[in-house]
Amino acid sequence: MTSPQDPQDPYDPARQPPPYPQAPQVDPNTVQAPPRPKSVDTAFMLWMASVVIGIVSSLLSLISQDAINEESAERLGATADQAEAGAAGGTLGIVIGLVIAVILAGLAFAMRNGANWARIVLTVLGGIGLLFGLLGLLTLPVYFAIGFVGALIGLLQIASLAVIAAAIVFMFRAESNHYFRYS
Repeated sequence: MTSPQDPQDPYDPARQPPPYPQAPQVDPNTVQAPPRPKSVDTAFMLWMASVVIGIVSSLLSLISQDAINEESAERLGATADQAEAGAAGGTLGIVIGLVIAVILAGLAFAMRNGANWARIVLTVLGGIGLLFGLLGLLTLPVYFAIGFVGALIGLLQIASLAVIAAAIVFMFRAESNHYFRYS
């Protein structure tokens, strides 16, 4: 008979083999990310469309800035000083819009390559863009009042809202979530 301290005890639980075999060791260098789903490619293309819309809209705004400022000042009953301040703000807004377009393009490339942080940043910036875009719809009467170029700017503004919303939806589809989780 063996005692509990006997190292030769065949029923000692510490000496028993595991009930299941161990999983094989995986070399992290051989693990591949899942293939990029179509929804991520679609979201990328939508973000690129948003960038193009933003650049075209900014350039059209730059071309028609005087007409936009005059119409805005007339509708608001602004003084000459207020109209001048509005013009300076409009120019700054165009420059900021172009900078944001470049940033969005870079983030879209990172998102397409599987960077979840880029997807989150795009979602936050897209949400902010949607909120300000909805507020910007209040300026549509000004755009449509200045003629064809203004109407085109207004239509691009509406298209931009739809494109950004669709891009956010495609980034969070089930297959996209799987791709970002395992990339």
